[in-house]
Amino acid sequence: MRGHGERFYKAFAGQPNHRVDYDKSADDLGTLLTKVHATYPNLPVFCLGESVGAAVATHCAGRHKGLMDGIILCSPGTRPRVFNPFMVVPDFIKGITHLDIPMDVSKYIDHYSSDDKRVSDEMIADPLSRIKMTPKEILRTAFFIRTTPEAAKEVAPDVPVLIVQGELDGIVSKKSTNAILKNLPGDNKQLVEFKDAGHVLLGTSYLKPQVVDSVTKWLTEQTAANRTKVIGLHQNQKVSTHQ
Repeated sequence: MRGHGERFYKAFAGQPNHRVDYDKSADDLGTLLTKVHATYPNLPVFCLGESVGAAVATHCAGRHKGLMDGIILCSPGTRPRVFNPFMVVPDFIKGITHLDIPMDVSKYIDHYSSDDKRVSDEMIADPLSRIKMTPKEILRTAFFIRTTPEAAKEVAPDVPVLIVQGELDGIVSKKSTNAILKNLPGDNKQLVEFKDAGHVLLGTSYLKPQVVDSVTKWLTEQTAANRTKVIGLHQNQKVSTHQ
């Protein structure tokens, strides 16, 4: 996404800055999916987004219809959890007066990103993680995820959606996920909550079996309806399937 990962640390040619821009990231995803469909026109395409990535995926599905055969939204809550005031207040006072100066957010990642210390340590150690963000970028992120319920209204009714949410999510309020579920217009939508799980569920090497099993089961059910579409490829075409 723009302002994250390689886009931030290894700016592509012609990019003058590393500005966080989730709206344009949603359009980037639409461009990518269009090319995927052009290359593999007969294969179903599912999109998975976690945290703010879930908001990006939802916006993309609403704007660029017909590109996703299903969506998995992981930890897509729209309101932040209440953090330890002894951590937040000093940073808030410092940040509100220096909106463009990067702040170290690694302590928040360490405390709130997961119920599994290995996951938070992995995130902090990842050279492509944003462990420093400006207050302006943090506010921009918070404002964007709050728009997810409205974006959900624009998702095509025939697109199935799975939402997976950890009950121990320390980053966003799990209750705020309900607004997204309610606004999705289709009937094929499902929310699965995991009792012993935090915010980061899939973007890690330390996957929980119950999360993987739920996502795999849902994908199997949804792709069953598309099997005839895949089998109906021209005989001279080769199909490579990866699980």
